[in-house]
Amino acid sequence: MGERLDENSEQLVFGQSALDEIRDRLRVDIGQLIVDELNQILRKYRPVILAVPTHSKLGPEHVDVSKQAQWVQNSIINTAEKLRDALVNEAHMLRGIMSPDTDKLIDTATYIPMLNKLIEEADMAFVDLDQQAALGIRNSEQIKLEIIKDLWSVFETHFEDSFHARGQNNADQAIRVAFAEVYGQSESLASLLKEMRKSS
Repeated sequence: MGERLDENSEQLVFGQSALDEIRDRLRVDIGQLIVDELNQILRKYRPVILAVPTHSKLGPEHVDVSKQAQWVQNSIINTAEKLRDALVNEAHMLRGIMSPDTDKLIDTATYIPMLNKLIEEADMAFVDLDQQAALGIRNSEQIKLEIIKDLWSVFETHFEDSFHARGQNNADQAIRVAFAEVYGQSESLASLLKEMRKSS
């Protein structure tokens, strides 16, 4: 799944076996334009999957969004604020008779603005995660939906009637095969595919 072009390339491409199965399921020709668009989807989502806690085996262990928000608040924002405040108000505690200029060596004038920037950006991340939690948005379901939307669009645009003419089972299975290439593992996707059929 998600093969590389060669040993030295970081550029991901759809595996040939997946392309062959999609072709056989839908009985269509898969030209280079379609391959390019599928590869674009793979490259768009794979970095997200590798970075965000979802149920994909490729990425970090799944964590509920509300717990992610709590971690950002407790481990990053609170800790950085405590360190910043200590450097602002209590840097003299670093000093001793033998090293009266330790706080200058540590260069608190440089680190305090950096901590302020970290706190500001972590706060934005917290707000985003907190809003997701409040709206009931789950990382795993959201990324699955976005991937399926993009794949569905490519298939409908390029395969037109052939995408649906081979029957719902073949259309859904073609999406599942393509999805597995992007997400890194197979999923049932039944409810998400049902939603796509309703909206298309």
